[in-house]
Amino acid sequence: MSFDLPGDAFSIDPAHPLVTAFQAAYAAVSGQPLALGDKPFVDDGNLFAGEAGVPALTHGPAASGAHTIHEAVTLDELVRVAKVYALTALHFCVPDSSANATHPGT
Repeated sequence: MSFDLPGDAFSIDPAHPLVTAFQAAYAAVSGQPLALGDKPFVDDGNLFAGEAGVPALTHGPAASGAHTIHEAVTLDELVRVAKVYALTALHFCVPDSSANATHPGT
């Protein structure tokens, strides 16, 4: 069995507010910066950005056995990405508020 999942490549300006909000959130949760880079696969971001013009980026939990029947994600990793996603939304939606402060316990 085989299938094709076509998708146009897309890019986002590193200075875009979504990227800077994500970078700030990631640093607040992890305590370290995340290098920007490309992705060698197609996901919903390709559709959102390439087809609809909606800014998109891709980040998910670290997983062992990704995309296999043995794929597994730890609860700690799910909590980590949930915190990054939540803080990204705060940084993006309220860019000039106290939401951008590093919160204890993040």
